[in-house]
Amino acid sequence: TGGYRITTTINKTDQDAAVAAVQALPEGHSENLRAALVSIDATNGGILALYGGADYLTSQVSSATDAVAQAGSTFKPFALVGALEKGATLSNGYSGSSPMSIEGTTFQNYGNTSYGWSNLITATAYSINTPYVQLNRDLGPEVTSDVAVRAGYPKDTMGLDTTVQNVLGSASPHTIDIATAYATFAAQGTRHETHVVAQVANAGGDVAYTANTTGEKVFSDDVMADATYAMQQVVSEGSGKTARSLGRPIAAKTGSSSENKSAQFVGFTPQIATAVTLYQTGADGSEESITPWGSYDEITGSTYPADIFTQYMTTALADLPVAEFAQRTSGSYKRGSLYGTVAPQEEYELEEEYVEPEQDEEQQSEEKEDTSQDSDPTQQDPAPAATQEPAPGPTQGSGGEGSGQGGVGSPQGNG
Repeated sequence: TGGYRITTTINKTDQDAAVAAVQALPEGHSENLRAALVSIDATNGGILALYGGADYLTSQVSSATDAVAQAGSTFKPFALVGALEKGATLSNGYSGSSPMSIEGTTFQNYGNTSYGWSNLITATAYSINTPYVQLNRDLGPEVTSDVAVRAGYPKDTMGLDTTVQNVLGSASPHTIDIATAYATFAAQGTRHETHVVAQVANAGGDVAYTANTTGEKVFSDDVMADATYAMQQVVSEGSGKTARSLGRPIAAKTGSSSENKSAQFVGFTPQIATAVTLYQTGADGSEESITPWGSYDEITGSTYPADIFTQYMTTALADLPVAEFAQRTSGSYKRGSLYGTVAPQEEYELEEEYVEPEQDEEQQSEEKEDTSQDSDPTQQDPAPAATQEPAPGPTQGSGGEGSGQGGVGSPQGNG
């Protein structure tokens, strides 16, 4: 370091917890399974913990910062935020029928099951595909992509396009990009530069560099409050129920890709945003379906990624006070013309028809995101319509976790 003293943002306790959470995966998984975890301090953009693989000497490709995997349904909140900015309310909704032809492409919900009218809270909690594609059509997919970039996606993210199906997560970001975007949500719409170096001082103790932690306001407080409320329902009612054991307000989204080639869980409190990705590669480095093992028949976002997230966050949040998300203002901010008038506060809730029946634990943990085309790291053609993974114990009126197409754009990760 030439006599310079470099102070990083890494919290040793959190870093150890990240490693421990990944290492806690049950034995029996494929030797080609790769894991990534990135945790960011939402108040300043500092990386608290980063897991990119077990051994850098074995592989110099970080699964957290080099490899990419399709975002799947973790991309849907960008459409939600864009719609709220343009005038939508959480009470607005669409038909959940399936199949459904939209702009010449046929989209399906998981199992081709048709659901009832779904407001934006329900469509988010259970990640129902067809309502979100209709929303994206009316909103304009270019708006959804723009929200992703404002939140933290690089403009050159592989597969980031302006086709109507982009809402299903055909873009392939790095795990650190997903964490950055959700850290912006956690910070009530203030985007901070994600960084790992906090300060550099020379041999004499003079500070030569200090990270800029000011941040830029990119989304309004009111839009963030509504969007966060919808994402909280993923944990309280939908496919992210594992994280309820944290015992504090959590907003989250699950995501999985075609043929279970990748699976994500990303969530946040007002203090910390954390993204977890699992993916698997073949002997030649090509993507392949994650081989099921342990207690799960399919490896999706609500399975081991949710387990890793929850174990890690249990430690990362242990010494932090319970923080509440900002209260929604029930439309006190100006609405645009996309959907018209504001619905009253009491309508901002899950529709009664979506209340889940009692299910056994295995049934409650199931989700499956699927699409009809795998991603190819060498081309960025728009993905075809996606199918939808089932929510925990869905009814005719609750949907499962939807997705984009699948794929990992980099062969493997490392530490």
